[in-house]
Amino acid sequence: MVQYHSYRTRLILVAGTLLSALLLAPAAWADPAEWAGLDPAQRAVLAPVAGQWDQLPDDSKATLMRVARRYENLSPEQQDRVRDRIGQWASMSHEERERARENYRKFKAMSPAQRQQLIQHTNATTSAAPHPNGAAHAAGAKH
Repeated sequence: MVQYHSYRTRLILVAGTLLSALLLAPAAWADPAEWAGLDPAQRAVLAPVAGQWDQLPDDSKATLMRVARRYENLSPEQQDRVRDRIGQWASMSHEERERARENYRKFKAMSPAQRQQLIQHTNATTSAAPHPNGAAHAAGAKH
């Protein structure tokens, strides 16, 4: 009977400890795919998509969470680029996002040489495009 009592006491202590942990730290146990499950730093990075978070597919949430976790280790320039891209993504329609995903799949399916050629072509086209202020934009041009 003593062994049963000792086992029962340990079981109650373990259950009580687990229950206390669940009640005292609900955010720690929240689903990371839920907005409340993200830590404050992740929510700050992902703020542009906060209003859309619940409607995002799980794979998009997972990708964005990976980006947010790596964010603090990025250089300031990389952080700026991440913030800009998340903002752009948030402003895109569902159709535009699907088109971007399809383009990305096509890009990843290309050989490294084809990718490099596309990047060079895109950079050449972009640098030759008119600048928003109406002047031709050239790399290194002073504004």
